Amino acid sequence: MISVIIPLYNVEDYIEACLDSFELQSKNVEFEIIIINDGSTDGSLEIVERYIKQSELKIIIISQANAGVSSARNRGIDEANGKFICFVDSDDLVQNNYLGSMLDIIENKDCDMVICATSSVEEEFVLIGNNQSSSPINLKIMNSNEALNGFLENKFTTGVWSLLIKKSILLDNNLRFSDGFKYSEDLEMVWKMIASSDLIALTSEPLYIYRIRNGSAMSYVDERRMDGLKLMQALEKYFQDKNPVFYLEFKKYGVARWVWSTIWQVAVASVNYNAFSNFLKDINTRKYMKSLLSFSQTKVKVSAFLYLVSPSVYFIIAKVKGKERLKRKINSIT
Repeated sequence: MISVIIPLYNVEDYIEACLDSFELQSKNVEFEIIIINDGSTDGSLEIVERYIKQSELKIIIISQANAGVSSARNRGIDEANGKFICFVDSDDLVQNNYLGSMLDIIENKDCDMVICATSSVEEEFVLIGNNQSSSPINLKIMNSNEALNGFLENKFTTGVWSLLIKKSILLDNNLRFSDGFKYSEDLEMVWKMIASSDLIALTSEPLYIYRIRNGSAMSYVDERRMDGLKLMQALEKYFQDKNPVFYLEFKKYGVARWVWSTIWQVAVASVNYNAFSNFLKDINTRKYMKSLLSFSQTKVKVSAFLYLVSPSVYFIIAKVKGKERLKRKINSIT
């Protein structure tokens, strides 16, 4: 069985659509949905309670005082009855083969973890029927070191919501989301999941649908993002103990890659250049950008060099390119 863990907090406009997308899952996949109500103050909980009464899905509600998404996900891990676990955000959607496709891969390829591709949609998107991609599906099997290096080099991307993992990997390695952090806590967990898995499968099939909302964590331009920097710095010590070989690469590029990605997101989200530069004043950005001049990926090296030459020009280009990229991602499914 698969345990689907969904943290719930003030998403009354989206949670029903999220659950509806699980009604369409293949009937031969056994799964439970564990909803951790993290102290919602709107009508989210009532909507789920009404939904349970008219649905045949196995939905379990567990309520707790508001403690944050990490606490909610950890509670879900503790309560999970399945052999496999996946995490879904309550404002997102899944394709009707989300569970079935990943379950087939993880069992038939004898993997510890499978990662799928993601589609991005606008806030008002409504899932009607089958929106599956018609593109050829590529499947790659990697050992832990191959996957760690591929993730570092941006050869693939994933959030904690676009994967399926054996529960035993989490329990045997005491993997938990870091409490008290409001940004990149999911990214830190993904790094640890990959490091703790022997074999990881990567499918190009976009099985998860990520809803881009105003006010989401990606739009933060404040001190909350600094949580991510702390977590990435702490990962250096984790890899030094867990995987000394990969530690050398992560020490050189891991935190720098996070900074590179974050300043691009901040540039896109900032209302003006002053807001962008004010955010960066507490990060030694130039140090990290210099280290990326020897990085393997050309676009990372070029953009790092551009930032070092002129942060203001970098800001302008990031604003333009970021909007173009977002539009392309959304158009790929709508």
